[in-house]
Amino acid sequence: MEEADLRAARRVQVRALRWLMPQVGKEPDDVTDTDEPSPAMRHLLHTDPDLCWVAERDGSVVGMTTGFVREDLWFLAMLFVAPDQHGQDIGQRLLRRSAEGGRRRGARVRAVAASPYLAAQALYVRWGMAPRFPLLYLQGRTERLPALPEPVGRVLTLDGSGAWARRLADLDRLAFGRNREADHRLWLADPALRCRAVVDRDGTPLGYVSVTEEQVGPVAVRSPRLGPRLLHLAGALLAEAGRETATCMVPGANLAVLRALLVRGFQLQRAGWRFLDRNAAGGAAWSRWTIPTAPDRWGVLLVAAAPAEGVRLLQVNVASAGEGGSTIPGIGSPAPPGGFQAR
Repeated sequence: MEEADLRAARRVQVRALRWLMPQVGKEPDDVTDTDEPSPAMRHLLHTDPDLCWVAERDGSVVGMTTGFVREDLWFLAMLFVAPDQHGQDIGQRLLRRSAEGGRRRGARVRAVAASPYLAAQALYVRWGMAPRFPLLYLQGRTERLPALPEPVGRVLTLDGSGAWARRLADLDRLAFGRNREADHRLWLADPALRCRAVVDRDGTPLGYVSVTEEQVGPVAVRSPRLGPRLLHLAGALLAEAGRETATCMVPGANLAVLRALLVRGFQLQRAGWRFLDRNAAGGAAWSRWTIPTAPDRWGVLLVAAAPAEGVRLLQVNVASAGEGGSTIPGIGSPAPPGGFQAR
């Protein structure tokens, strides 16, 4: 994928999401019709270009994928195929290229946050990833959140400085299991995102919460008991912005946050799954984590299709892009190298 591909990739993403919406109880118009690349797409093309691919047929982009490697983790952030191209093995071939890029960079663990779309889930299982726990999508009234207990400690408004990106990354090691300093630099620089941190008397961060539009997350805390208190801050930030509705995605292991939201009238909208491969023995503490629901911010809703002639994959800066086949365990037989072109 190159910078010039971003608008076409965005159009594929939008078409795929609008096609998916009725399958999860939503309307196609719930997805904004735009070709403006999201900040997350630009960010991952910059930080992880070897994991960003587009599939092209007859000069048109028909599929796209982005991902990232953070330490030993490869995460599939986005995988979208144009609805009229389903059944052509495009999704699997995009997934293979991204995963191979992760392997070359030393990733031992593969993961994805999957939508309820069963064809996508089947694809991930074929690649050796299994559903480990649910990801629950909740929505409710913003006014219910400030009724939660206030956080104990000093509340700080965060700027986009590198120092804060590093300090929040330390918290991520507890909650996410990996350092995500590069991603915090993106989030803290986003003018649409508002972020607060709670620190103790020594200035050590106890947790942070971010909101954008009506999305809550990411949120990370040192102790699961702090999760509901960070939601108090999220409610206040959303209320200041005039948002009447709040949405978030909560790992099933985060019981404290789930109970706090459901007791206050939040409704469970749908459930996806966190898929991890057999190498994922641990690392993340999901009872300390809450995630935004927007695919632009986290890569949650994934549409995968699937051997077609005339499909080529375009990528940036991969020395072995012309080599066919995969050596990653558990991902099936190698794809034929013919028909692909990398740049």
